[in-house]
Amino acid sequence: MSHNKALDNLTREQLTELLEIYSKNWLAADGIWFQSVEKKHGMEEAMYHDVEIWKKFTVVEALKLKKFLDLPERPGLEGLAKALSLRFYANINDDETRIEGNTLLYRMVDCRVQTARKRKGMEFHPCKAVGIVEYGEFARAIDDRIACECVSCYPDITDETCCCSWKFTLKEDTIMANANRDFIVEKVKEVLAAPSCCPELKDAAQKYLAALDTADEKAAGKMLIAELEEDVQSIDDTLAFFCSDAAKEIFGAETAANMAETARKVKASGEKICFCPACRAGKAILDNKEALL
Repeated sequence: MSHNKALDNLTREQLTELLEIYSKNWLAADGIWFQSVEKKHGMEEAMYHDVEIWKKFTVVEALKLKKFLDLPERPGLEGLAKALSLRFYANINDDETRIEGNTLLYRMVDCRVQTARKRKGMEFHPCKAVGIVEYGEFARAIDDRIACECVSCYPDITDETCCCSWKFTLKEDTIMANANRDFIVEKVKEVLAAPSCCPELKDAAQKYLAALDTADEKAAGKMLIAELEEDVQSIDDTLAFFCSDAAKEIFGAETAANMAETARKVKASGEKICFCPACRAGKAILDNKEALL
């Protein structure tokens, strides 16, 4: 990144003032394009583009701040509070943040956008629809366990003491769901790495991993479950197979006999499932299949 040497000659106070100017310029550009579309095509069209822009920009802003602050992958509400305090908005608006338990309440006490529109005699910006996207996606980019809900925002004002208010919740069920999902992913990788994994199961496992974080994830998960339910063998079926002529032909009589003996010992220990790595990992996935649905 290039360095603007002109900044080297500025005092701390001047740099702070310049940061405020940059922030106001950014906000002015945001308002100018919006009002241009609003004037020519109406509020509904302007709001559509506003939502689409914030859907992407808020994630970019969050990730850059997350990197700047050197936050861990899941920094919780404390990390979110730090990131919120360094947004462009924080330089020009009056806001406040309060953490209580597993929730964070963020209130915009004074908003330059609404103040400017009021001064110009314009209708207030119906920013609730945009805010739901803006704050929700920002929070998830900081920590995917955090959910956001609107407390008060125009046109649905429930708190007259602020311009808008948002509640962020670190959901315990989300934490558990993410933990279960991470466990499933690791077990799917174990299935793929197992020499005993059949081609059909390998294909289903690969498709599931490729579908992670896409709209196809649940469908791929269901296909994986169906394949596992067909392929994961009981210890009785495993023992019967290694005692068969087919096993002797495939592995040789001595190996088949040794595997049959292992199956007998596993069965005697009380295990119900085949002892091969693919079946073991597959059984663990089936035991937690709700995380895939």
